[in-house]
Amino acid sequence: MNQLSDLYTRLSGLAVFRGVLKLKTMSRLMDMLREQTPSAVGEFANSLYRHGGNLSSYIIKAVTEDENTYLLLKARRQPVPPVMENAVRRELGLFGEISMLTTENVRTAMGYMGYLPEWENTHLNFGSIYADRIDKLFTKGYGIFAKYTAFMLKDHEIIPVLTPDPQRLSQLPAYETQRKMVIDNTLALIKGRPAANCLLYGDAGTGKSSTVKAVVNEYAERGLRLIELKKSQLHELPDVMESISGNPLKFIIFIDDLSFSSDDADFGALKAV
Repeated sequence: MNQLSDLYTRLSGLAVFRGVLKLKTMSRLMDMLREQTPSAVGEFANSLYRHGGNLSSYIIKAVTEDENTYLLLKARRQPVPPVMENAVRRELGLFGEISMLTTENVRTAMGYMGYLPEWENTHLNFGSIYADRIDKLFTKGYGIFAKYTAFMLKDHEIIPVLTPDPQRLSQLPAYETQRKMVIDNTLALIKGRPAANCLLYGDAGTGKSSTVKAVVNEYAERGLRLIELKKSQLHELPDVMESISGNPLKFIIFIDDLSFSSDDADFGALKAV
């Protein structure tokens, strides 16, 4: 068994990080290790180039962004079985090893002297980097919540707002007293202390929505996220809250332009929460 076949066999046995193998570029890597043909090498390199062309950087990104059982247990402060802790260490070591695979390694294993595309490698300590990732779960989050700070509900799914309002607190004029109340309440939420639901009211253009979004921008690095719902989506609020109940981050559920008539069914949905 040559080096490529050995790596393929060992990667096939991944458990904790098995989801990483489902990524397109990792799938191309597995094809290359299994087939060991110039065509498979070219397919892998083509896919890797779309991610910058550095194998080590690609793999560490895939590993740290993987939403796996180990990460979820850590996020919920639940105990992790020793066998899983050992599996994580072993699999991170394997990722570190394969991240240093070079074109020359592939060429030698294949016994092929023709042209093969090259890629870059960087020495990375996968164990240390992943441990740091876990340490920052409660401020960085995981999955889409680690990549974005503002979200919305669409077709019953929480999706990121790709271009959120960049407003900062320092840019908002007037209403300092009222804004301070919002800030203090938000800081209490972030620190795990009792925090109240807030109703901001006033004339149009007084900065109600801007205040909420600016607060999230200000404290996103401390684990604050925003999910915006429309009034017509209030009946989905219980499902949204359930979906984030085990998440280590802190969330503001933002409902803009909230008003009700005397016979408005949406009001009942809000009261039920």
